[in-house]
Amino acid sequence: MLQAVAFLKKEVLMKRSILNSAIFMMAFVVTSLSSWVPAEEKKPSEQPPVSDQPALAVLPFNHPNGTPESDYLTDLTTVNISDILQKIPALLVISGAAPNQGQAVSLPQLAKAWGVRYVLEGNVQKTGERVRITAKLSDAEKDQPLWSEEYERELSAIFDLHDKITRKVVSTLGVTLSPEEQARVWRRPTRSVEAYQALLQARERFLRFTKEDFTQAQQLAERAIALDPEFVRAYAQLGFIHYDTILYGWAEDPAAALARAADLAHKAMAIDDHNPYTLDLLSRIEAKQGHIEQALALSEKAIAFSPSNSNFVFGQGVLLNEYASKPAEALLLLQKAIRLSPGSYPAAYDEILGRAHYALGEYDKALALFEKYHQLNPKDTDGFVEVAFALAELGRLDEARAKVGELLKLDPKFTFANYTGSTSKNSAVVQRLRDNLRKAGLSE
Repeated sequence: MLQAVAFLKKEVLMKRSILNSAIFMMAFVVTSLSSWVPAEEKKPSEQPPVSDQPALAVLPFNHPNGTPESDYLTDLTTVNISDILQKIPALLVISGAAPNQGQAVSLPQLAKAWGVRYVLEGNVQKTGERVRITAKLSDAEKDQPLWSEEYERELSAIFDLHDKITRKVVSTLGVTLSPEEQARVWRRPTRSVEAYQALLQARERFLRFTKEDFTQAQQLAERAIALDPEFVRAYAQLGFIHYDTILYGWAEDPAAALARAADLAHKAMAIDDHNPYTLDLLSRIEAKQGHIEQALALSEKAIAFSPSNSNFVFGQGVLLNEYASKPAEALLLLQKAIRLSPGSYPAAYDEILGRAHYALGEYDKALALFEKYHQLNPKDTDGFVEVAFALAELGRLDEARAKVGELLKLDPKFTFANYTGSTSKNSAVVQRLRDNLRKAGLSE
């Protein structure tokens, strides 16, 4: 039996946990496991299997002691092992927290809920300057362990242990990689454990979406780069921080912020032009500059280099919804991103999924997702705005006005232009937003 997971820290898989809504998540996963096509387009009996590829779930690694010092090692191990396996085209990798409804979850239950055949789990223990990782790969459908191994090295060599574990997984599942694929999959992310820790901390603060947290995230990402000037993912993270300050209206000079993000992306590309995090950043920059075709091409490349990473699937969903005015296509990708990271995806996935539903005229669904996002990010101004315009759309004007009132108490100078969705290229949707927010009492 797997131990039930009560919650998953935001650092794990660099994703904000939504386990306080696990019942909703479980319902969503069960209804979407067998297909990424909208339910109304297929009868359940006609839905195809998820994939012909070996399907593997990577669960968060644990630590027996659960101390703050040890927590970052379990996060680092979960994130890096997932990152490696997600790059392999022949695998479908689901990375998330086990479904939890207050009781233990068996391997067969997990296999059925997530549509996977295999499960990788384990624990990490630090003693002095040495680290021990125990990893177990199981056939979840048969409820049988395939192997369980213990690896121990100096802490500075923890990435070597991650490589050993992932290579054994690949070998066990009979996956063959070309020499070029092997070099790309097992390219070391950084030489510094401390730099990786700083990156995880930066990502966690970034996902809080407040100006103060962005400042801290920037400092942590800069620290990661200082610790390892060739840490490509840290450059990409710092670039996204600068990029998002433009969306939130926090950049004193938006053009300079975009140029800074582009500069960081190009520095990262000079180190490794196959890194999907950099390609994802570049795709957003191109979209912001109005080059949607180039943006989508870069996004496709990021997904090709890491097919099971929900971040890049989500990124393409953002492009299609916000820049290409294709909410129906975006909806499929956003649902797929959630499918790839059940129980542990960032709350922003719900937000953009809500925007897609809104653009399609599905206002009740949009409101439910916006309310969920707002609950998880109570200081993010976007949440107030989205709940307000969805309420107004549904004719619940008193509630919409009350929500705008709460927003203006938080930020008295807030206007529609400060809403990140105000820059959407879907002019019809933007006009509806303006009209509804005007009814709710928000100024231009």
